[in-house]
Amino acid sequence: MDIKSIAHKKSAHGWLAYLPAIIFSTAAAFIWVIIILYRYLNFGYNEIDLSFYAQGMWNLLHGNLHISLIDLNLFAEHASFISLLILPIYAVFQHPLTLVFMKIFSYIVASIIIFQIAKEDLGVFPASLVMLLYLLFPKNVFSILYEFTFESLAPAFLVFTYYFFRKGKYLKFCLSAIIVMSVRENLPLIIAMFGILGLFSRTKNSFKWGVLPLTIALCIFLFEFRVFIPAMRSLPSYPEHYIQRYASLGHNSKEILETLFFNPIKLWNIIIEPERLSYVFSLFGPLLIPALFSPHILLLASPIITQGFFSSSMPEHSLYYYYSVNAVPFIFLALINTLYLIKRFFKNSGMYFVLLCIASLSIINDFKYRKDYLDIINNNKKDNASTCWKFIKSIPNKEKIVATYRFLPALSQRKFLFSFGKIYEENYQNPNNFKFLPLYSGNMTLPFVLPDYVNYALIDLSDQWLVSDIYYNPAATLPRVQKFFLNKGWGVLQAADDVILMKKDLDNNSKLVDVSNTPFLPEEEQISWSIDNSIALITARIYPIYSLDKDTTIVPITFYWKSLEQTNDKYLMRFIIQGAGKVIYMPWREIGYVVFPTSSWEKSSFIKQNYWLPLSSVSKEEYSISISFWNGSKQLNPYVTDLSLSKVDSIANPILIDKIKLNR
Repeated sequence: MDIKSIAHKKSAHGWLAYLPAIIFSTAAAFIWVIIILYRYLNFGYNEIDLSFYAQGMWNLLHGNLHISLIDLNLFAEHASFISLLILPIYAVFQHPLTLVFMKIFSYIVASIIIFQIAKEDLGVFPASLVMLLYLLFPKNVFSILYEFTFESLAPAFLVFTYYFFRKGKYLKFCLSAIIVMSVRENLPLIIAMFGILGLFSRTKNSFKWGVLPLTIALCIFLFEFRVFIPAMRSLPSYPEHYIQRYASLGHNSKEILETLFFNPIKLWNIIIEPERLSYVFSLFGPLLIPALFSPHILLLASPIITQGFFSSSMPEHSLYYYYSVNAVPFIFLALINTLYLIKRFFKNSGMYFVLLCIASLSIINDFKYRKDYLDIINNNKKDNASTCWKFIKSIPNKEKIVATYRFLPALSQRKFLFSFGKIYEENYQNPNNFKFLPLYSGNMTLPFVLPDYVNYALIDLSDQWLVSDIYYNPAATLPRVQKFFLNKGWGVLQAADDVILMKKDLDNNSKLVDVSNTPFLPEEEQISWSIDNSIALITARIYPIYSLDKDTTIVPITFYWKSLEQTNDKYLMRFIIQGAGKVIYMPWREIGYVVFPTSSWEKSSFIKQNYWLPLSSVSKEEYSISISFWNGSKQLNPYVTDLSLSKVDSIANPILIDKIKLNR
């Protein structure tokens, strides 16, 4: 053998062989860090999970297991003892994104170990392609785009567990298996499957590779599911509460097992339901058929796949959540094993042909989700993010706060934080729904009442959950929300457009909206415009403008309204800001805000609405502020009449409120 061939052979097994893995993992880390920072800085995380676990970690760091966001013990949600293992990291980097970055790290490490296994079995190029497919796999991408759960930390440890099992390194296998079982109470079942595989594949050492993992894992699962979590929740009925997701199989553990093992007809009818088959096809994608040729590896993922397949919970059937993400490493490990079998029987040419076909189909499959990815990244962002951050930084660190969902992650590093959603959501206000919440605890108050010691509120009036609840259930939602805003204890400290920072014990004049049966203004000032003879604008007053920051000017405006007749319509107003002879800004806003829409006004009532109009990047000159009106329920320009002058105004002839002079 000549020197060149020796050098080539060494390089194939040296660091150059890992160059594709280094490039792919570095690129993935860089791209994901940029995306995550973009979403966080623009308040793109607008569900509860990230803030829930971030507050849980912060409280755990300070010796407290209770999470005020859900009013739940950290270990009552899931038996996630991995939180104790990552606590030192969180102690150094006390930030909610620390959890998200650890999730990304686990995902990338898993891809590197998958590359190593594929490299050993298939070679460098096939391993590189498999790694790339894993990094782009839709279930992985959606899981990373989702907020955070401890379950998303498991992929790296699952692949390590398989790698050490494959290599016969028992102590390392045990260590990684222990970490896997610490992630969540359902993951010991995966280690139990390793035990079953060990019984059949390690006949000489079946006790340590089979009996021990199987026995210990099942004992841990039963203890956590039947004893530990119910004790943490103060809810002995927790297992039955969870089992209701599998009512199609049976209403208790005994009935479920009977269906699985002794009622094949009923089981088959459940299996062929379109929704469940769709779950399988979306989870596996083009890897379904190749993975089925390695059933012994899919056996390891069977508890996760089965959990999602038979559950009646919609998110567990959806590709867009984190559920079933821990089945993905085993789908790829099964793919590698199938390709290895093809290589053995059909040589490299057969293996390359199959791999390239799978890769082509996978890329097509990945491409069809591109719009969903972009929607998640962009659709929830807050346009006035810099203003929101300014408000957040103005809140003292130790203050107790209630906030809408998108602000919760940024506020999570404190002992007391509450979701504004619990004030109006049916699940937290209706006792008939409350006890059936997935996160219900026996210690929870029915219904939820915001504690008196909460002094700050940061509310996004365009919050999608708030708007959705008002739209679908106004009769229940609006009275709860209005009761909060009409509370004499709350006033607006700072505001810009639909973002309101409120504080206790402020002057009543600083309320967002006030309602009265008597006029707020003296009789002689009541010159008003009638809008469809349903509501009237008495007057609008502009107060001294001020700079919120170097780029934003706030124009405080108070509107005085009167309800002439009870109406089911929601009216909008359009601000028209003109300067230097041209229109520079025309935002639409609902009269009374989304929380006091005109459809909720009682006849003959008077409404005082404060509004803070933000003007960004405007120069030093005079501007006129006018408004026109729109019937949001009928999508028509309403008939607007000046009651004193009998003049008709419309969008073509808006009502001039005032002229302002900016001194920037």
